Amino acid sequence: MKPQSVTLREQTVLERTKAESLSAVRNLNLWGEGFTDVTIVERIPGIEVLALAANQLTTLRPFASCTSLRELYLRKNDIKSLAEVKYIKDLPNLRTLWLMDNPCAKSSHYRSFVLRCCPNLKQLDNIEVTETEREEAKKKLSEEDVKHILEHGTVAEADLSNKRQQPNSSAVSKAVEKGSLASVGGQPSQYGRTKEKEKEPRQGGNWANDAPRESSCTPTSNGVPYTTVKTQQAIITAIVSLIPELTLGSLGVLQKEIKDEVVRKEKAVRNRSNCPQ
Repeated sequence: MKPQSVTLREQTVLERTKAESLSAVRNLNLWGEGFTDVTIVERIPGIEVLALAANQLTTLRPFASCTSLRELYLRKNDIKSLAEVKYIKDLPNLRTLWLMDNPCAKSSHYRSFVLRCCPNLKQLDNIEVTETEREEAKKKLSEEDVKHILEHGTVAEADLSNKRQQPNSSAVSKAVEKGSLASVGGQPSQYGRTKEKEKEPRQGGNWANDAPRESSCTPTSNGVPYTTVKTQQAIITAIVSLIPELTLGSLGVLQKEIKDEVVRKEKAVRNRSNCPQ
């Protein structure tokens, strides 16, 4: 069933940011509000950090004019087509982008495609972008492939032009048996080093974190990458200060997220204990 249309209005932006005008807004965090339309951001030229996770957005078009944008958090929306990346690929200052948990992120070419389109990214989802991964992305997707995906939002035909560069199924099977699948086709295992958890901005410059989805055997504390005590305290302070502002429905969503996160971290701890020393 099509979600009910919920449009972000100027009044809401100003109330949440305590700004006097849209031109003064730099950070905006509207997590889990159910918005389907955020075209108002086209009127916020100075916006630098946008956190709109857990809404119902279906397009990246509104962000095309946000040339000052440095960080864009869009987890758990409904961006279906990889072609939507065309609206943000030329943003000159974009360094951090989160699109995981969107339908488009399920594509096997997702990371390679986004990195080919957005050369200035330093972090894509919860993983830091390395030069090695960028080079591998160039090998995996040709300019022709990238152009096709931008036009059609699919990799079906792009796969055809890439077949001659890909190992056959028997080669892949042998690689799996040898435990070296990560090197087949030049795709690094886990796409490089898992970086610190997502930090979604809260008003006033505070941040709230979101743990990585992947589990790893890298050194961790409580099953997640290390963060400083100061950072953890800032995160907790930000979260606690915002709880009174949440509606009952939002509190329910937060409660579920916390339960899910506890399960993920407990699983990460168990995986770590099973890693060879």
